Amino acid sequence: MRTSKFKSLALLFLAACSMFGCELEQDVDLPAHTPQLSLRLMLMNAAPTVENYQVNKFSQLFVGRSQSVMSSEATLAGVADADVKLLNEVGQVVEVYQHTGTYHGEYQPSEMQGYYEATKGFVPEAGKTYKVQASYFKFKPIEATVKMPAETAVPSMSFDSSPPASPDSYYKEGDLKLTIADKGGEKNYYRIVVYALDSAHARIENYPAYSVNSYSEPEFGNDERLRLGEPFTDELYTSGSISFFSKISFPGKSSLRFQGDKARATKYLEVQVQQLSADEYLYYKTLQAQHRTDDNPFAEHINVHNNVHNGFGVLGGVTVTRFMLDVP
Repeated sequence: MRTSKFKSLALLFLAACSMFGCELEQDVDLPAHTPQLSLRLMLMNAAPTVENYQVNKFSQLFVGRSQSVMSSEATLAGVADADVKLLNEVGQVVEVYQHTGTYHGEYQPSEMQGYYEATKGFVPEAGKTYKVQASYFKFKPIEATVKMPAETAVPSMSFDSSPPASPDSYYKEGDLKLTIADKGGEKNYYRIVVYALDSAHARIENYPAYSVNSYSEPEFGNDERLRLGEPFTDELYTSGSISFFSKISFPGKSSLRFQGDKARATKYLEVQVQQLSADEYLYYKTLQAQHRTDDNPFAEHINVHNNVHNGFGVLGGVTVTRFMLDVP
């Protein structure tokens, strides 16, 4: 990503020289790069299972080393055999991570050095503070701290189903409405995610519902308005109440790869109102901004948010408050 930007700038410079007859030689001493450890981990108030790894991006621990901006490596430089542990507020080790080199993607696992899995199944608690520490070989040890957000108060929520487009339609639709009781005097960060469930409360698919036409009240017309599946801040909502309305679409039955012996119909919606730590929100937003400027030599440089001491990366926290709604 960085290499492509430098290449773009170099090509523009060479083109300019060819147009104006430049005869310029300049040796530039680039600073030496000292590799540092990096990590990415999102703590959630849910067991660290393969299913949660698959549906919650970045919840699986990755440990790697930093790379020079001039590096030609196209993949993440992961490391194996790092010593990684999670500590609670009083310094007790509550989780230990083991390298597996297996990334649990949405559809199937893939081999990639640097991915670790929890060994104790520890579930973080809302409102508690945790610290992750990692060390590896001759690298300087790194650490990061996060306070898990509080659970979210939702005074009202409803779902009104719409008639299907056809009796054989795979998808169902309806209007989702909810209200968040936001705490005043502090910055809070939220995300709303919805999954379709069968009669046994098992997920029909790993991917969440999506908005057919989403909007929030009041309508601000900028990137911070409330959208299904996207993080947002409460800065634009000063009344202490955040209202959300969206027509959503979701699978009405399981697909072939999820149905097993027989097809399963959607009976419930699992509505997750997630509250994010500031570091988690800033990481998501700065990473998104960097992707938007990729390969644009005239764009302002975007640094991805970092809260790791003596290294790079982000330890974030997400507290999920779950609600179940019937699907008629």
